[in-house]
Amino acid sequence: MDTEFIAVNTIPAVMIPLIFLQILFIGGALGEEFGWRGFALDRLFKLYSQFTATLILGIIWSIWHLPLFFMDGTVQSNMPIWQFIIQNTMIAFYYTLVYKRTKKNMILMIFLHAAANTAAAVVPYWQSDLGRYIGFTVLLIGLVIIIVSDWIKSDSEIEFTGLTMIIENES
Repeated sequence: MDTEFIAVNTIPAVMIPLIFLQILFIGGALGEEFGWRGFALDRLFKLYSQFTATLILGIIWSIWHLPLFFMDGTVQSNMPIWQFIIQNTMIAFYYTLVYKRTKKNMILMIFLHAAANTAAAVVPYWQSDLGRYIGFTVLLIGLVIIIVSDWIKSDSEIEFTGLTMIIENES
């Protein structure tokens, strides 16, 4: 297992807004979000529970990125496909949370996507196994906290990222 972070050149702070704009307009955020959240997710909600719809979208969203695994210099070319699919699918649940809680605000979704991709460019945790496992753990802990906090609030229903899963009360 690769446990060392790869040394990277520090990106000057003045470059971060430029990276953000490049990712926003050219790097996928603008076009992808209209397709993923603005089109596909709403249609999946009509066919499936919100949890299942998000799970399906997360997997499809991950598969969409498969060509990037064969292009040197991309995030995906630096990690195993299975790790990307799991991580990206987990991120889809966070995106659904924001999408539902902002009443489907596409501008915020586009900026969230661009900000997340910019953060990955500025802090390339994904370049090592250790970095990816830390990232995965943070995502997983966050999802568990959301599930448990919503469960405690409702006592019999978990509203997870706007995704409703009914739990039987054992009382």
